Amino acid sequence: FLLVTSCASPRKMIDRGRYDEAISALVSKLAGKKKRDRDRVVLLETAFRKAQERDLNKEASIRKEDGEDKWERLLALYRGIEHRQDLVEGLLPLVATDGYQASFRFIHTGEIVKESRKKSAEHYYQAAQLLLRESESTSDKTAARKALDFLNKIDPLFSDFRDKEVLKRQAHRLGTDHYLLRISNKTEHILPFRVEEELHRFGLDELNSAWSSFDARPDPGVEYDYWIQLDFLQMEFSPER
Repeated sequence: FLLVTSCASPRKMIDRGRYDEAISALVSKLAGKKKRDRDRVVLLETAFRKAQERDLNKEASIRKEDGEDKWERLLALYRGIEHRQDLVEGLLPLVATDGYQASFRFIHTGEIVKESRKKSAEHYYQAAQLLLRESESTSDKTAARKALDFLNKIDPLFSDFRDKEVLKRQAHRLGTDHYLLRISNKTEHILPFRVEEELHRFGLDELNSAWSSFDARPDPGVEYDYWIQLDFLQMEFSPER
């Protein structure tokens, strides 16, 4: 009764097309066991075969498409195949207690993963270049920020790919909002130099973020997008304050 109950869940997963869930459940039940029930071995064999067939059909379908995310989707598909094969490979040779030996058809993913990584990186790179040119010509900061997102997607694929680090710096420069603080003394009193210096120092660095930069003094090399006008209308000094 316990054996039938334990096999029912993976069998239902297979019937519903949830092959990888069934494989994970069955591998955990078979791993480290000296006695391996034939039903579980056959179920694992079936789930693996169906999952591989499904992904190969999906691969053929995606390759016919012209979508921008084609190679990204293929790479994700191959990663899933690799993970599945790694799970099962740890059990091989998989022999049931009654002598039945399971057979698994493995797919060699090395070259196709390499191709997908390169094509995906190339797609991200070209998309980033187009957005940077758009940002350069129209001053569209959103385009520059999207370009940086594409360039960051290359990092897990290739640590060193063309001039992506140079383009990242360009994207950050084009996508950053620059703020300049202007202090105006309207107190009808002359502020001591040290007081004015302290006013210019008040915590602007804490306001800086990934896409925002604040300056208290104008930088000749920066074209500012916003100005913050700070007017001092009254200042009081006493021994206590």
